[in-house]
Amino acid sequence: MFLGSPLTRRDTTHDRIGIIDRMRRSGHDSVIRATHLGCLLGLCTLFAVSSAHARPGQTASGSVAGQLIDASNGEPIADGVLVLRDLASREQRIVATNAAGEFRLDELSAAAYSLHATALGYVSRQYGQRHPLEVPVAIDLAAGETRSNADVALTPAGAIMGRITTETGQPLAFAEVEALRPQLDGNRRILLPVGRTEGNARGDYRIEGLAPGRYYIAALDPDDLGTEDATGRIQMVPTLFPGVSTPGAAERVELPSGGTRTNIDFPLVGASRVSVRGQLVHPDEARLATGSVIMSPASDGGLGLGIARPAVVRPDGVFEFLNVPPGRYHLRASARTSVGRSYRRRSGLRTRSTGTAVFGSRLLEVQSTDVEDVAVALSPGARLAGVSLIRSRGHFPKGGYDVQSGIKQGRPASPAAVL
Repeated sequence: MFLGSPLTRRDTTHDRIGIIDRMRRSGHDSVIRATHLGCLLGLCTLFAVSSAHARPGQTASGSVAGQLIDASNGEPIADGVLVLRDLASREQRIVATNAAGEFRLDELSAAAYSLHATALGYVSRQYGQRHPLEVPVAIDLAAGETRSNADVALTPAGAIMGRITTETGQPLAFAEVEALRPQLDGNRRILLPVGRTEGNARGDYRIEGLAPGRYYIAALDPDDLGTEDATGRIQMVPTLFPGVSTPGAAERVELPSGGTRTNIDFPLVGASRVSVRGQLVHPDEARLATGSVIMSPASDGGLGLGIARPAVVRPDGVFEFLNVPPGRYHLRASARTSVGRSYRRRSGLRTRSTGTAVFGSRLLEVQSTDVEDVAVALSPGARLAGVSLIRSRGHFPKGGYDVQSGIKQGRPASPAAVL
């Protein structure tokens, strides 16, 4: 049962996207499913003629060659597809491997290229990557150069399958299911989707094209995707295997190279949603001209899952969050005090004086009932002073430079210079 504002549902048949994308709009999905291979093979002939034409004053005489191999046994992979893309012009060439897993692309201009490889039954990968989430290495091709060692090793793809049920054990039809892996995002680790699927009418699901490793499996009821209240659409929290709502309590699924894990069954758990109300408290009881509060999920087991949500602050400092699921949260507030109608003169112009900038933060534990009277104490921001040392081997550009400081887990972080 959901608490707080009345909720409504709307049809979302045409705007369904990934679970985590709805929560943070990451848009990151580094694993291309093997089913895309047929499309690539069909486009091979079409794009083979769009060679990277020589730039003015250059001769397209370079080449890139290599072999596509199975990372598990070193055997060549036939009928694989490689896409070579010019990072500047975005022009691309596509080639298929022969029976020995070999490929070659000729008549290339001097440029920096990316090389992406895929094959049926394997996890796609870019040149220079050791795993799908790693940053690839560009191929810097000089004029007339022949790069003959652009080999790419692909890992056999695995699969995870199971069934999603309700809390009473009934099959849940058409649940959205994702395989997640942690990745660093700034100062914290977050869960990113690397594979997704939709369950069938019996609740069964199968996520394919997965590299070996340990995965969190998350599921969401499609009927919850359009849930709204008076403030707009509500961000729903997925259930993690084996039927929990937080990463710290979840179990990871170990997947071997090319293996299949079965019976990863779990129920979706319902989470009550409550309201959180509070007030920003200034030590001098000053009235606030502007203010904002951001509530973001606190790290759970070293992982962050969810999105930050803002709240509007009234001049008396009162704020409210609606439809908040249970969990631990960071509240971070910033405001500026009001100075009434006083004015000051500057360069002959009348300008309104600005108040003092104040800040505050605290941890908050939300359970199954509404939370009232949450006080966030405000205080003036600290002043950071220092010297930025900039080393440059080449031309040193003229102009100003910005220095920024970040917030790390509610505490000031080290200042960083940004050119």
